[in-house]
Amino acid sequence: MMGLHSAPIFPIFCLTFLVLGLLINLLQAVLFITVHKTLFRKLNYYLVYGIHGYLLSLGDWWSGNKVKIYCNEELQEKIKKREVQEHALFLMNHHTELDWLYSWMMGDRLGILGNCRAFAKDPLKFIPIVGWSWAMSEMVFLSRGNLDKDQKSIKEKLTNHAEFPSPVWLLIFPEGTRFTAEKHQASQEFATKSGLPLLEHHLTPRTKGFSFVVEHVDRDKFRAVYDVTLVEGEGSNPFNVTSLIQGRSFIGNVYVRRILLDDVPKDQEESAAWLHNLYKEKDELKHNFLTTGNFTKDCTFVEPSRSLASLVLLVASNLLVHIPLLYSVVMGGWIVKAVVLLLGVISMVAMKVIGDSTKIAKSSKYGGNNNKMQ
Repeated sequence: MMGLHSAPIFPIFCLTFLVLGLLINLLQAVLFITVHKTLFRKLNYYLVYGIHGYLLSLGDWWSGNKVKIYCNEELQEKIKKREVQEHALFLMNHHTELDWLYSWMMGDRLGILGNCRAFAKDPLKFIPIVGWSWAMSEMVFLSRGNLDKDQKSIKEKLTNHAEFPSPVWLLIFPEGTRFTAEKHQASQEFATKSGLPLLEHHLTPRTKGFSFVVEHVDRDKFRAVYDVTLVEGEGSNPFNVTSLIQGRSFIGNVYVRRILLDDVPKDQEESAAWLHNLYKEKDELKHNFLTTGNFTKDCTFVEPSRSLASLVLLVASNLLVHIPLLYSVVMGGWIVKAVVLLLGVISMVAMKVIGDSTKIAKSSKYGGNNNKMQ
């Protein structure tokens, strides 16, 4: 664990991410305008990887975060060989500020990080770097105030994702917001009134968006649902963008199961009941892990190796940014030094704003409204 010793490095990583991200945004914009859609999607895979992969590399190589993937033997072998290559829905519980980073770690371990997509609030498309990249990468943006508009957007993006030349994973957080004691109490009250399962470790899932997706997704292209249950490792630090860059380690224990999409009902009421039952099972799985140290009796874990590509990205991008910057500081006068210091401060503030703004679902008050698209 790096702790306070990493504090001087904090602005270095921030500035590199700012420069790298803006350069990628510029390249994305040029390609988006000038090349055919199919070619853009192929090239954009690597550009999205550049942004996602940089943050991922901080978690993997700087903070030393670990992800232990628990699953059956068949899926373990596919994960080890990176053979999980198919269009799929990716369902995940939502309990920490950077759950999305662990979904990226999963995507990286399975070789599809550049094609990880998710539902996001519409204003996020205007956030520099991550938001701009998502806007050019066919992310599913929702207004959440116009149901007809959101449904049209989802149908359009589902059609587009099915046409991608390489596998796409669409991340869904059915709880719609992060778990807190206050929201858990409200969730249980809602479940009691509605006759739904009482969940000990999760919020009652919001089914409207999930049911709409499984009804309209192309099942000839999207063949599976990967259900992911994340349990934070004991003693892990509070996990956020700041702790990530400061080098604080975090362990994620992840239970993954592959479910055929054909086994998920298309009917809205039936798919809603299916999702509630799934979350009842997820609650039992998390309870099992917390009490016994394992999710099921017959599953074991595999800890996939970190990607060397993310290490190369981390080292190369920082060298390319900071060697010229260091030269300028050494050779320049006090004005140059002041400008560099200002850039460092700006980059730290920008990183914090981006990190806070790009959480897939913020800690909005839980209302148990299953009519929302989330």
